Amino acid sequence: MTSLGFLVVIVPLLLVCSATPRVGVGLRKDAKSEKRTIMAWATADLAAAEQIRNATWRGIFDGVHAFCGATVRPDGTGIDLNQSQWNECSPLYRSVRESGMKFYLVVGNVPEGAISKPGPVISAAMDLASKYDLDGFSLDDEYDCAPRSTLDRLRAWVKFVDEFAEALHSVGLKLSAAVQAMFGVQNVPYHPHCGPNKTPAECSQACDKHPSQYPLDLEVTQLMSESRIDRWLEMDTYYFTTGRFLNALDWYVDNVAKDKLGLAMMNRDDLTEDGLLARFYAIDKSGVEWINIFLLPASDIFLPLLKRWKTRCAGCGVQSVLGCYDLTIPCNQTQSNSPDLLTDQQERLLL
Repeated sequence: MTSLGFLVVIVPLLLVCSATPRVGVGLRKDAKSEKRTIMAWATADLAAAEQIRNATWRGIFDGVHAFCGATVRPDGTGIDLNQSQWNECSPLYRSVRESGMKFYLVVGNVPEGAISKPGPVISAAMDLASKYDLDGFSLDDEYDCAPRSTLDRLRAWVKFVDEFAEALHSVGLKLSAAVQAMFGVQNVPYHPHCGPNKTPAECSQACDKHPSQYPLDLEVTQLMSESRIDRWLEMDTYYFTTGRFLNALDWYVDNVAKDKLGLAMMNRDDLTEDGLLARFYAIDKSGVEWINIFLLPASDIFLPLLKRWKTRCAGCGVQSVLGCYDLTIPCNQTQSNSPDLLTDQQERLLL
């Protein structure tokens, strides 16, 4: 073919390609690849059960981690359930089940006896799950502020967690754990700097400095990412300024496998709409697919942003990318032109 003939063929082709609308360019192709989950911690507070039944909040929460009187015995020989506290949780349990949600029982600090010999605690948990129709358990062990503040102690604790998780998985149950200050866990001797009348959590080696002052220990992040646990519920995004929130979010996203990471936020009087918008924008861009709220009933300021985050802003305007973070734009979540509801044509053009 002559050079002139080549130009005659290729130029019209380029013109056609350049004139073809690139539908969906800029949208994240993986936007609908993962179901987003919203959980919440809850107590026997009747307002928690009422919020779950409230039509305004319907479909927001996928389940609860419930503080209903379960504690590990100090000698590690089992789990005790305070029957009065469990009975007080009956309205919460009924609301959760009637709404088709998951119910996980929270268990507190794990003593050294259980860590060295986990069998009795695991056996007791299995019995409780069977008796009370639980979906699993959630640990809330803040003994050293972090669950354990030094690497050797954390290794032993995670070994317990892994054995607990594997046993639960064998009967279709799940395990999560609320954790904080994991960036402060160091490979150093255990020596809390405690003053008079202080608990280990109040003088923890993992919490006595600004987070930026701790060097990164890669074994900590490896232990978390390779654990058999279903979800780490990091609590370092509860607190402080938006800047501290963003720093903590980045650390966990960079250092913990996302399929094991849950991000927690709490009801706080000092949260502004703009501050919360910035937080949700960062969560959306981070790829985290699990949020935990402390504590039900959740503040109403969370409602519009939880809805938008969970649905990936479906129907927030004709182009939802232009309406997602503008709370004056209503979201009709039956619309089909939002990022999580790409048409077949859009999917092909993104390939």
